[in-house]
Amino acid sequence: MNESEKPLITAIVGTGLMAGGYDRNKFAGEEGVYSHAGAYKRNGKFHLKTVCDIDLKKASSFQRDWNADCCVGNIDDICSRFHDVISICTPDKTHFEIIKTLLESRCCRTLFVEKPLAVNLGQAREIMEKARKVRIHLVINFQRNFDNTYSELS
Repeated sequence: MNESEKPLITAIVGTGLMAGGYDRNKFAGEEGVYSHAGAYKRNGKFHLKTVCDIDLKKASSFQRDWNADCCVGNIDDICSRFHDVISICTPDKTHFEIIKTLLESRCCRTLFVEKPLAVNLGQAREIMEKARKVRIHLVINFQRNFDNTYSELS
């Protein structure tokens, strides 16, 4: 397998609805992708290696549901491993500290963050500047305009 065929190694921080719950809970036969884990699985070019949640019981359940390699309960455990992409699916007020810690540890190539990036403009600017300095891509999940399910609603 050459480098371009290898799946991207991912981690998900936070194991709630946006992480995977919306896809796990959808009705049988319902189409669409509604979560980070669901998108990684459907795409097929990603491997979910690590899930992280301060509630280890919840993380362990998520790990089993989404067939992740391991679960951890502390952001420092994510920092000690390298992932191509790390999804941040935690409550808004936690984004700044988690993202700052991940950027400082340089443990990934891309951070995929649920909106909002931060709770105020100062924090957002600081995160963006840190990401530029350490050359880590910062992607904010904003809208689903590309998804036909949503465009049909308008």
